[in-house]
Amino acid sequence: MPLSRRAVLASRESLLGLAERLESPDPVNPCGVARVLVLLTDGTGPLYSRGGGDRLREAVWWIADGLALDAGEGPGHGPVYGPRRR
Repeated sequence: MPLSRRAVLASRESLLGLAERLESPDPVNPCGVARVLVLLTDGTGPLYSRGGGDRLREAVWWIADGLALDAGEGPGHGPVYGPRRR
């Protein structure tokens, strides 16, 4: 499935900002990484559909929100997975 060239060009700055965030050594929330996977693999999504410029920019904002760590998360502060300690 070919990319929507028009949508990509219209969202160029947003996409470059997203790429920069993903390349950064700073930690990201896995939720945002999963959202990137959806954007890249959904052939009916805004990255591939005609006239998807506004939809693509909205998707990039949605992804960026998902990449943000919640307060208290990050190195040494991640959520506890498994049994709680008493």
